[in-house]
Amino acid sequence: MKRLLRPLILISLFALLFFPAGQVALAHEEHPHMHVEIDIKPGSYPNSINILSNGKVPVALFGSDMFDVTGVDIASVRLHPMDRPEGGAPVNKFAYTDLNSDGYLDIIFHFRTQAIGLQPGDEMACLHGMTMMGDHFCGHDTVRVIS
Repeated sequence: MKRLLRPLILISLFALLFFPAGQVALAHEEHPHMHVEIDIKPGSYPNSINILSNGKVPVALFGSDMFDVTGVDIASVRLHPMDRPEGGAPVNKFAYTDLNSDGYLDIIFHFRTQAIGLQPGDEMACLHGMTMMGDHFCGHDTVRVIS
């Protein structure tokens, strides 16, 4: 039991040292990461996604005083179903903008719908990535899958 707890304790200590309080969680891969705000299909609810579509899905990643989006390693960003973190869709295109007019720069990503890997019954999707400094981040939003 002690052997199993030791890595978890080390990960927790790392998270407390290098991430702001209240901003750390363990991702599906069980590495420390910062939770970020995202909005799948900004401005719409429910976030309906037709998985048979050849189109793209926009996702906003919101910047804040705790998260500067200009430090995101775009090549590391993936959008995937909540319970299937392997694979997922890489970024097809992106743009910087202050989408929510809060004074912080945001990023709008576009992902190819069929590459995301959503299936009927999925209700959440995750945006995972890393910063240029090697810090992991993750954000979640609801989806309504249409097939």
